[in-house]
Amino acid sequence: MALTRTICLSAAVLLGSSLTATAADLYGGGMKDEAAGMMMAAPSPSIYFRVDGAWAFYDIGDVSIVDQGLVNPPTTFSGGTSDIDDGWSVGGGVGMYFGSGFRGDLTLEYRTSTDVSGSADATCCLVGSTTDVDGVVGLANLYYDFNRGGRFVPYIGAGLGFAHLETGGGTLGCVVACGVNFGDGVYDGSSTTNFAVAGMAGISVKLRGGEPVYAGGIKDGPVMVDSGRGLYLDLGYRFLHLGDVAVANAVQTNGNELEVGFDNLNAHEFRFGLRYDFR
Repeated sequence: MALTRTICLSAAVLLGSSLTATAADLYGGGMKDEAAGMMMAAPSPSIYFRVDGAWAFYDIGDVSIVDQGLVNPPTTFSGGTSDIDDGWSVGGGVGMYFGSGFRGDLTLEYRTSTDVSGSADATCCLVGSTTDVDGVVGLANLYYDFNRGGRFVPYIGAGLGFAHLETGGGTLGCVVACGVNFGDGVYDGSSTTNFAVAGMAGISVKLRGGEPVYAGGIKDGPVMVDSGRGLYLDLGYRFLHLGDVAVANAVQTNGNELEVGFDNLNAHEFRFGLRYDFR
């Protein structure tokens, strides 16, 4: 009789285990495994798009004026003072998250036209030049995000690329003369492409994204999975080195020609933009 009870009890245990396993198989695994599987099925977003604007405070180096020697002896005038107005830039780009807090993007932007002027001492004359400059800048950027996954994400970064700068037509003439007719000059627009480098720091603020998806079993309870597609507000500062500004030769009234240029154009920018995570 005892043997019969033992056999019946063992059969009941085996039957219960079999039914539990069968139920789990019907639903593709246990509730615990299902929650874990859903978490693994929602990877971090890998691609993002961005649009940006910036207000730039420029600084520029010496004006350089080279007499080509067609009438006067060849001479280089440099130094003096230079000045450039502030300006805007607008652009966009596409990027990728690399993991461990790193991300990178490729950006292209247009820089609006701004006036630039300078003067340098020449023989019997303080030579002044006025023109305007705009351009296109393309950069490959790398960033490191602190507190990745949080609502507020500080970051630092650096970029390398090119700056294509274009100048409009301009004038060249004596600002202060000593009785000698130096002769005013005019020049057409010109362009140059330089190596550009950038350094930036800022903070990203998550505006939306990361909506919860609830799943879970009886034992573990609900599990929240980040659905991605976050939208961020980007605020920051960027230093941008744009290189030299080349200007076409200015032709004076006496037929002489002078090459005009400005050294070391830099921008200190306050930037703002939107970044959208896209799986």
